[in-house]
Amino acid sequence: MELLTNVNIDFIAKRRIAFAISGSLILIGLVFLVINGLNLGIDFRGGAQIEIRFANPVTIDQVKAKLSQLGYKAIVTDAGKNTYLISIRHEGKSANIGRTVKAAFQSDKSFKVQDVSISEVGPNIGKDLRKAALLSIFFSLLFLLGYIAWRFELKFAVGDILALVHDVTITLGFFSIFGWEVNLPTLAAFLTIIGYSLNDTIVVFDRIRENLRLLKGWRYADIINRGINQTLSRTIITSLTTLMATISLLILAGPGEVRIFAIALTIGVVVGTYSSIFIASPIVYRWYMRSQKKKA
Repeated sequence: MELLTNVNIDFIAKRRIAFAISGSLILIGLVFLVINGLNLGIDFRGGAQIEIRFANPVTIDQVKAKLSQLGYKAIVTDAGKNTYLISIRHEGKSANIGRTVKAAFQSDKSFKVQDVSISEVGPNIGKDLRKAALLSIFFSLLFLLGYIAWRFELKFAVGDILALVHDVTITLGFFSIFGWEVNLPTLAAFLTIIGYSLNDTIVVFDRIRENLRLLKGWRYADIINRGINQTLSRTIITSLTTLMATISLLILAGPGEVRIFAIALTIGVVVGTYSSIFIASPIVYRWYMRSQKKKA
């Protein structure tokens, strides 16, 4: 199915505008990352996540007040149907936070606890998971750099990796600006974003490489533009169908990890689609032009 036919947009001519937009978004995100940092969840910092359901109506203020009495600074989210999600970081406190909170609510007669589920991560495990998360992203990018350099050329590999770094950095910036929690499902979303953006960019690069063989004598910019335009319909259709799924998940999911996962994917799909068109290929073009100047 072709959504767009016979399009001839000069994307390379718009590269400076695209670089300016991306540079601004990255700069804003980095400023917030320096000032605010990331809201790391219990997976990476250690702590307890407690889902507690009450038989009687309970307000979020009552839950927070009870936690304050226990000396805990907690993030409490209303999950509906008298159910609350409580996130508490260790911050030097002893383990078994979940059991302590559960016992406190069950012993308080003003609360009728119906069900409690506890997920607790120790501070050392959280540190190990944080290190493993960073290494997983680093080595995935390193492997991709080598693969694309072997499959295509070094300039294509650099263009793709910079586009992937662009996607992850902008998405992380949004998480820092809005204070969304970064946890293991979020990490899975970031790795999914890398895979999605990579696939999108590889399709464009493959068409450009094919055109380099077929269109001898054409200007390099025209060959790149033709490759992007030829794959534009596929790129838009793929992105729209993916967004339909992520937005549906975003709307239907209740508060918690699933919604944050959907938010990360939605942002990543939009940014990844943009970068495969306006960032990766223009970087390849700039690399080529600089190499031609050096030869001259």
